[in-house]
Amino acid sequence: MTAEARRAAKLEKKLKILLGGFQSRALGLLKQHNEIWEQVEQSATELKTFDQLKKQEDTAIPRRKEALREDVERQMERERELQHRYGELMMEREEFINSEQKY
Repeated sequence: MTAEARRAAKLEKKLKILLGGFQSRALGLLKQHNEIWEQVEQSATELKTFDQLKKQEDTAIPRRKEALREDVERQMERERELQHRYGELMMEREEFINSEQKY
């Protein structure tokens, strides 16, 4: 019985040596697999987030463009008014200078 126990222990030791490398490799690969899977999940979350942001931007862009167009039109109208006012003031100035020169 002790001979069988020694023989079993010896075989067990050989199996540990033989399988130890496989077990170590399996643990390393499992760890690597888990890390990659976490990266995949994180990338999927980021993709969903950026897809949602793209949808929001796609709907917001026309509103922004219209707001900018309106702003430009207001500024151009204001510039026309100010140019017109400037012209009137220059004419008043010329009239004033001419009237001063007459006296």
